[in-house]
Amino acid sequence: MPTAPTPNSVVPLLGENPDVVGWRRVRGVARLFLGCLAVLLVGTVVTKLGVRELHVDLALTALVAVVACLALVFGWKTLAPTLRTTGGTRGLLAAIVGWLAIAGLAQVYFPVFRWLGFPFVRCTDIYVDAGFPTWSTYLFISLVPAICEEIVFRGYITARLSDLLSPIETIVVQAALFALIHLSPVVFPSHFVMGVVFGIVRRRAGSLYPSMFAHAAWNACVVFSEVGW
Repeated sequence: MPTAPTPNSVVPLLGENPDVVGWRRVRGVARLFLGCLAVLLVGTVVTKLGVRELHVDLALTALVAVVACLALVFGWKTLAPTLRTTGGTRGLLAAIVGWLAIAGLAQVYFPVFRWLGFPFVRCTDIYVDAGFPTWSTYLFISLVPAICEEIVFRGYITARLSDLLSPIETIVVQAALFALIHLSPVVFPSHFVMGVVFGIVRRRAGSLYPSMFAHAAWNACVVFSEVGW
């Protein structure tokens, strides 16, 4: 007697090998991740070569936005359900709880970070020194990265992996990739936890918007702590 496919099983098209479909999904995730990694590595190299950091940061922001747009185009079929709903009250509550969880982590992580002697890098200085208005700092550091990173990691990558892995495995893997892409072993623990939190928010809400909101809200808190309004 035939059985119904499990929620995390790969459902191939007629005549397609499930292993081939699974490999295609993994390959898509790998390509997207390596593309993001290559963009950031190039940015790091050109900064070391003396290119002005502000120009590099703006270029990287634009390139990451392009990558997010490509993820939307090539992954629209699986991303569409998470963009056609806001998650309602459940989504709003998930976003608020997620933000509170990250804010609570920061109260512990930042003091330990400083106690261990790691330098604290201000992310807004390059914009302030260049005379950018405060609202643009929120745009480039808070809003754009939150939207693009959620589309890539909690959107495309999560959707691709969810048919191959269990929910917990999917959340852990996308969070690890999210932390790795920031190219710093020092921030890996905090960004891994953030990736897990945003992944849970996305899963609880069934929508990308609450995780975008929580992500942007946290980034905005960081900007506010440095430049205010």
